[in-house]
Amino acid sequence: MQAFDSPNVSVGIELPKSIYIRHRSVAIAGKKQEMPLAASSVPEIKDVVRYLILHRLSVMCGIKADSSSDTRIDVVFSHEETSQEHQPLFPDQGAPAKQPKYRRGKTVAAQPAGKSLSVVLAELGQRSDDWLTENFACPPSAVSSQAKIESLTFKRASLFVGGRYLKLERNISQTPFIVEGRRMTETSVAEVIGEPLQRLVRCDEYNLVGSGREDADVRMLGDGRPFYIECMNPRIKVITQEQIHDIEA
Repeated sequence: MQAFDSPNVSVGIELPKSIYIRHRSVAIAGKKQEMPLAASSVPEIKDVVRYLILHRLSVMCGIKADSSSDTRIDVVFSHEETSQEHQPLFPDQGAPAKQPKYRRGKTVAAQPAGKSLSVVLAELGQRSDDWLTENFACPPSAVSSQAKIESLTFKRASLFVGGRYLKLERNISQTPFIVEGRRMTETSVAEVIGEPLQRLVRCDEYNLVGSGREDADVRMLGDGRPFYIECMNPRIKVITQEQIHDIEA
């Protein structure tokens, strides 16, 4: 979080599929053993993990939790030991798989049915407590290994900067002009404005949108052409007018 100047953050959590089955099994065991443990009293593990992450961020970085924050951390956990634990929900190994997809001439392999988290949760919700007791351990057995972080991504809402640009020289396109891998102009308005802005706000990429466009061999004079540039996933959003003036120069 040191690279981001956001004072707050929201956290998205994706847990292993087995967690949700085990959560349900614990609640069933509590009911059958007449323990003061109902489904509503079993804390959602996702909420507990989210709290722990946000608490650590608060202590170490001074970051506050805010579900409406424009900065989001997505954490995906996996657990190899229980990665197949959901299979009893799908006893029919011949269940139809998702159809392969075709993207830009390439075939994306079909995924087996029941593998996605949403499908597992939907199937779990349709199963009765009695069925789960017959097919899963209630309470669940202990595990011998820890879950691991499969992926960790930081995302931030785009920053938009607008203005008017002048083009005092010819042979400058509005956006990179490339034909069959060959540049047709040495540079572009988008690069002249976008590259220093990208260095300033440390965004992943940028995209310039102009109100219309002129030919590459035509100048843009007068009051200039209105434009805005989108800076995607910027680390910095607090910029001063002086920093903008330095880019204009």
